[in-house]
Amino acid sequence: MLAFTAYLTLVGRMGADRAAYCTVLFPVVALNVTAVMEGYHWTLPALAGLALVALGNVVVFWRGRNQLSKPA
Repeated sequence: MLAFTAYLTLVGRMGADRAAYCTVLFPVVALNVTAVMEGYHWTLPALAGLALVALGNVVVFWRGRNQLSKPA
């Protein structure tokens, strides 16, 4: 219930389109919690996937910012 409320607050502040990209980060948070609580051992493929998730979010937000700043 708390997570759902937090997500709806995020949607209200950022808008649904931008908040949707944050959902891509949820597995990253889950992997970190698993690493701490259950002793998950990071592997090279897992780190590569983590880097791709981060890069994808940077690209999406960078393109969105550039498109918003262009005059119509």
